[in-house]
Amino acid sequence: MQNQVELIELNNLNDFDDEFQRLYMQAFPADERREWQQIIDLTENINHTIVQIYLKSKFVGFIIYWKFPEFIFIEHFAILPEERSKGYGFQALEKFIHEVLEPVVLEVEEPNSTVAIKRIRFYEKLYFRINSGIYFQPPYSVTKNAVKMLLMSFPKRLSETEFEKAKSRIYKAVYRV
Repeated sequence: MQNQVELIELNNLNDFDDEFQRLYMQAFPADERREWQQIIDLTENINHTIVQIYLKSKFVGFIIYWKFPEFIFIEHFAILPEERSKGYGFQALEKFIHEVLEPVVLEVEEPNSTVAIKRIRFYEKLYFRINSGIYFQPPYSVTKNAVKMLLMSFPKRLSETEFEKAKSRIYKAVYRV
């Protein structure tokens, strides 16, 4: 029998797994992540949720997302490096998609590297689709840079109007621009 991942919503700061902060800081380049205090501050935002991923009571990753009326926006998703390529990320995201029962949108780097191409293919296996349109991840602070990205969506591509509305919603709520 395949090991089943568990998705456990973080309800207060004391529930952070010790590995969570280390993984968050290592998994994303500085321009693509918040400062740790910003993560802590966002635990008070009712639209922002952190789900920790466990396998047999062992922390293996997380999903950080925002809930909007029209869709769910996954801001960050990561699996511990030593647990990658074992199917846990696929299993966790598949379970997440089926639990939220809403359209899901996320950002990915452009396919300019082997890692970025592999990541896009991972999401495509879960039926995420790359959307047309220009998208930059706004900087998280004045000391960080905007990053050219792509928006992917599940279960279908967004129309041009839907893309612009999603982009606007993300920019205002997530990045405060």
